[in-house]
Amino acid sequence: MAGSRNIRLAVRVDGVREACGTGFTSLCDRSVVLHTTLPAARLQVASTSEYLGHQDCSARASHLISAARAGGRAAAYSIEHPPGTLDVRGTPRACLYDHLHRLQAFLEDLGHALAVEVGDDALEALEGLTAPSSEPGRPQQRVRALLPLALLGAGWHL
Repeated sequence: MAGSRNIRLAVRVDGVREACGTGFTSLCDRSVVLHTTLPAARLQVASTSEYLGHQDCSARASHLISAARAGGRAAAYSIEHPPGTLDVRGTPRACLYDHLHRLQAFLEDLGHALAVEVGDDALEALEGLTAPSSEPGRPQQRVRALLPLALLGAGWHL
């Protein structure tokens, strides 16, 4: 199912609550785009992640992150996720967690600590835009996550 939604997240950078804009767009059941901005004058960070995947092949994630103020740096890269490790269609929360983890790592490289609370309403917004899991009978878990999460990293999956 295609569509777009804004996602409400509670964000702290270096322990200070910051304004954050995050959006989620599902272009089709195999394509997801997430974008986050931290507009604070000391940061001015923008992050975009695009995910393309199918259950029978590898998923590809492309990331572009830039900081106008916080060091004036940018990074662009793509990552291939082996089949079964990132379900773009059935588990959009995995894409959100990955997107936020990439943003967290970028800010850490600039000397900032990012903590993000992802609430049930954000997860429900994501799940409402994507098709149900391709595995019939698989229960959809409702979780709250607080980043940083140590389990996020290479090879992590739900």
